[in-house]
Amino acid sequence: MTDAAPLSEGTRRLFVAVTPPGDCLPALAEIQRAIQRQYDREYPQASAGKISPLRWTSAEQLHLTVLFIAAFPADKVDTLCQAVATAAAQCVSFDLALEAPEPRPPGRPRMIWMPAGAAASPRLVHLHRQLQAGLHHIPGASPAQQSGRAFTSHLTLGRIRKTAGRREGRALRKSIADCSPFTLPHWRVKALELVESKPAGGIREYTVLHVFPLGSGGPPLRAGP
Repeated sequence: MTDAAPLSEGTRRLFVAVTPPGDCLPALAEIQRAIQRQYDREYPQASAGKISPLRWTSAEQLHLTVLFIAAFPADKVDTLCQAVATAAAQCVSFDLALEAPEPRPPGRPRMIWMPAGAAASPRLVHLHRQLQAGLHHIPGASPAQQSGRAFTSHLTLGRIRKTAGRREGRALRKSIADCSPFTLPHWRVKALELVESKPAGGIREYTVLHVFPLGSGGPPLRAGP
C-alpha cells in the first residue's frame, strides 16, 4: 500500500483491513528474523556498518488491506462506516492461511509480502468489490487507483529501501528460498477494521477507528477517536 502523497484539506487517508490476531504475531516475527539472518549471511556487505536495506513491518502494523482510500472526505466517515458495516454483515467469518513470503515485484523487488491462501482469497476479493461498490454511492469518495492491476490480498511483511539495487534483490530472493519451508500462520477472520493512516516522524502511524464484526449486521464497535 503506497500512501505518501500529501492530503488535501478536509480529507483523511483510510483503509479497510483484516489484521492477524496476537497469537499469530510470533510466527510472523520469526519469519522476519529468519529472512534477515539469511540475508545477512548471503550479502554481509549490505548490512556491515550501515542500515540494512530491509525494513520490516512492525507487529502493530501488520495487516491485509481490503480497500485503500487515498483521500476520503472527513465529514463523510460515518457514511463510510455504514457501507463497511453492510459489507461485513453480508460476509460470514472465514479461515485465512497465509502463503510463503515472496519478493515483489519479481524483477526488482520493493517489498516482501505473504499472499492470502486460495481458500480465503475469493472472500477477500468479494469484500473488496462490495466496498468499492459502496464507495461509489458516497459523493467525493473513491478508492485509490490500482494502476490497472487486479486486487491481490496480501500481508506486507517488509520493504526494501529505494536505494537497493538488483544485487540486493537477488540476495533477498535467494535468502527467502534458503529459509523455506516456513511455519505459516492461519486464523479465523471475524471482523474488518477501518484504519486511519497519518505521518509520524518519517513513518506512518495507524489508528483503528472502528471494528466491524462479520455476519452480525449490528453496529460497529468503536475502537478509537
